[in-house]
Amino acid sequence: MSSIIKVNTFQDANGNALFSSDGSGNVTTSASGLQNTPAFRASLSSTQSISSNTDTLVQLDSEQIDTDSCYDTSTYKFTPNVSGKYYFYIQLFTDFTTTQFGASVIYLRKNGSTVARDDANYGSSDYWGARRLSFIVDANGSTDYFQVYVRQGGGVGNQIYSNGTDWTYWQGYKLIGA
Repeated sequence: MSSIIKVNTFQDANGNALFSSDGSGNVTTSASGLQNTPAFRASLSSTQSISSNTDTLVQLDSEQIDTDSCYDTSTYKFTPNVSGKYYFYIQLFTDFTTTQFGASVIYLRKNGSTVARDDANYGSSDYWGARRLSFIVDANGSTDYFQVYVRQGGGVGNQIYSNGTDWTYWQGYKLIGA
């Protein structure tokens, strides 16, 4: 024996809408605790040169998603307005050309301090391709901010490339239930 319950809006005991359906199978969550927001995605709009042996702020200046206006395209900062755990994913498409041994590092910084990093070493040839870093971190609402930095040790003329929105980008969102 099976049962079917048909409703358009689910509410808690106090009458607050938790989620609703439009009758066609599309569900909209109403409660903020059921949403992966704030969420953002920012990309690099043009090629950025990276100095050797210098921590360089990645200028992710083009937004594709910013659900709660938490990403600033002039300071390249994400400042969540809701406390919780956040998932971040960073991809940098690099061309770190060198004639000597070098290294490159991607940093995720919280309030100026490194909370996650990805290191790669390369020899006497080009390092051309995508570098990635993903991490889950706690955020304290509007008091914390996050930025992406990169460092390379292979010499001058090294770059991070843009190809629309799919080569170099940073995205993140608040985790549900974490």
